[in-house]
Amino acid sequence: MEKSEKAPRHLDFLRRLNAAHFISLPGIHACKGGSPAMKTRHFKGLMYLGLALVLGLFAIALLRKSGALALSTALYGGLLQYLWLSRPSSPLLAPKSAPSSQWRERWLPVVAAALVILLISPLMNLSPRWSGREYREDTTYLKQYEQMAKSLSEGKLYLDYGDGTEEALAALDNPYDWDQRGAAGIYLHWDTAYYEGHLYMYYGVVPAVLLFLPYLLLTGQSLPTMVATMIFTAGVIAGLFYLFALLRRRFFPKVRLMVSLSLGVALSILSVYYFAEFPILYCTASSSAVCFELWSLILFFRAVWVEPTEGKQIRSAFFGALLGALTFGCRPTTALANVLVIPMLITWLKHHPLTLKRAGKLLLAALPYAVVAVLLMLYNAARFGNPLEFGQCYQLTLADQRTYSDLITRLDPAALWAALGEAFFLLPPVSGEFPWLTDFGGLLILFPILWEALLILHPRAWASLKEKGARGVALLLLIVPVVIIVFQRMYSPCLIERYKWDYLFLLCVSVYLGVCLLIQTSSGGAKRHGFATLQGWLCALTLVSAFLCFIVPYDFSFTGCNLKALEPIRQVILWEYSPIQNALGKIKNLFGIV
Repeated sequence: MEKSEKAPRHLDFLRRLNAAHFISLPGIHACKGGSPAMKTRHFKGLMYLGLALVLGLFAIALLRKSGALALSTALYGGLLQYLWLSRPSSPLLAPKSAPSSQWRERWLPVVAAALVILLISPLMNLSPRWSGREYREDTTYLKQYEQMAKSLSEGKLYLDYGDGTEEALAALDNPYDWDQRGAAGIYLHWDTAYYEGHLYMYYGVVPAVLLFLPYLLLTGQSLPTMVATMIFTAGVIAGLFYLFALLRRRFFPKVRLMVSLSLGVALSILSVYYFAEFPILYCTASSSAVCFELWSLILFFRAVWVEPTEGKQIRSAFFGALLGALTFGCRPTTALANVLVIPMLITWLKHHPLTLKRAGKLLLAALPYAVVAVLLMLYNAARFGNPLEFGQCYQLTLADQRTYSDLITRLDPAALWAALGEAFFLLPPVSGEFPWLTDFGGLLILFPILWEALLILHPRAWASLKEKGARGVALLLLIVPVVIIVFQRMYSPCLIERYKWDYLFLLCVSVYLGVCLLIQTSSGGAKRHGFATLQGWLCALTLVSAFLCFIVPYDFSFTGCNLKALEPIRQVILWEYSPIQNALGKIKNLFGIV
């Protein structure tokens, strides 16, 4: 080392530690600046040192038999480590000097998806009510899928509880009137459909046919509804990570893997955390619909932009159409996202001029839509005498749903605008007590990262989308959620929180697309690094917001059934422990702080 060069203090400190064998950091030597390879080794050394420090503090807390302190240490240590790794000067955000290893590019997203699945799945068992562990006579309606599989195995299309509820409903002047049912003491089998002396499952039959019925026939036992929701939720998480990996590999080579994984973790958890909070019945229908529709869009994306031969493209489109059609048999509102196939088809036809032979192939690819539509209409006609009636009009719920069949009277512009405002901009009620939220609010207020869905309209992003032939798809990713909200408001007496998850996954895909488009088209390295760092902060904020929403005491959720659980959670979040509080008290006394 020349005398004119002086090592930075932090490098010199690490070099001395290395020389004293306290740590082993290859490449730490005294120089000013250093080569890129040396800087990378230096960065990795600091990263491993920070990780070791967090793990050491975690171990000390465990040895002191303080599980809550250990969790706090891991939580905040991991958060600080993540924010440090995503700072603007981080090598993980720098332009790639060489192609990343195949293992890292291919398997790190798989590992991240698996970790998110392992995190989300156990949460479904926390609420006694919504996990199915608590049996009460008035909660049997939550196991409709299990009962439907049993009925199908017996050759029935209706739910046969055998408790006389059908006879009691037949004796009422209007069995769909909530007040009349309450006066007659009929509180069982909520949210089923009643028609001509029988109770039917209002929710889509596809999960019962594809999952619950085969399990029952093979094992002789009913598949727990929570397990089905776990399977579909895992499919959603895996699908989002896979779609993001496809988009990055095909369109966004400048986007670093860490940015993609950060967005994948945050957006996948945002898309499914509500399923983990209320996992049976309602979210079984929603998670199955989102799972099928998401994988349908993935297969169509592969057909248009990934598959190299026409034969593989038609085959991918065929299975995409099958999953998209099955979505109608899970939750029809989510299935409205099938409209995204139209601009994909237009893009494909621009490169494959239509001929008679090719038209036949396209009809073959679309065949699943026709077959599934016919089967669903036959199923509806056999139950309600109307091939287009899924049971909405005959649902036993808060209001007489038959009044919602006239769409003309439901087209109230003021109500529709109010529904959009409630879905996106409603301020959540807050309090001074943990967890501070007392109810939910608008998506754009609770999760600011969703504002980035609008980035696809940025001039640079919009021009890039035109080159890729994806403008129509990107625009519909923003429009379809609005259309779904309009349909929800027209067909429902009120908008419920879970309805947002019918379209939230589309907004999450828009966010990823918008962020990556801006990074890909950015000309300046500093701007790109700063924008990537912003994503790290927004992803962390998203996880915090999702966690706070998850622990809101609401409708027999985990904390709703056990308010005492909020106290240890509060201690972990706020790091409230007597040794720390005593130390902080001494510091305040020292400086005279009240």
